[in-house]
Amino acid sequence: MESFMKRVQMVQTELKAPKNRTNKFGGYKYRNVDDILAATKPLLKKHGLALFLADEIQVYGDGESQRFYVKATATVYDVASDGPGAASISCAGYAREAADKKGMDESQITGTASSYARKYALNGLLDIDDGIDADDSSIAESLDELSAEIKCENCGKMIRPFNDGKRGYTPVQIARLSQMRFGKDYCWLCAKSASAEEALAKKGI
Repeated sequence: MESFMKRVQMVQTELKAPKNRTNKFGGYKYRNVDDILAATKPLLKKHGLALFLADEIQVYGDGESQRFYVKATATVYDVASDGPGAASISCAGYAREAADKKGMDESQITGTASSYARKYALNGLLDIDDGIDADDSSIAESLDELSAEIKCENCGKMIRPFNDGKRGYTPVQIARLSQMRFGKDYCWLCAKSASAEEALAKKGI
């Protein structure tokens, strides 16, 4: 039998997990955790390996700056060396829970963060290049966010989904980005206007 790390490498090399899902709002292809696991399980069995996923909540900061992160750890074990000294290799992924719960209850907030964190952990462990980073202001895979009703604190209108030609944003994501930048829920146009005013203020105009 090949060495443990050689078999892990074989799984990484043989793994094919195409992006067969389409985000109808953002217009991009993606894969989720279930897709990765479905493609990986047959290869793990073939090469005598087992994969386990575990989550834990980590808290950073305090007061208003306190943030909750989900840390997901993906670990591959060597089935042949079963026991306390079993060979293994792990990779962790992190995703921050949203500071607010607009459009989602607490379980959905944590569940979404867990899904992202697990996906990042699996990407690192299995050497998958995902292409789109959901924490980079791209829209979340969950279409539930599209139906969220959030009112702009500036113009008073409901925040609508927005696509800037490169990627799409849900009302929830627009509100989160606005909260991070201005401390308020702004729609896309009001956030853009506030950014312009902020730039002028810095120049003393």
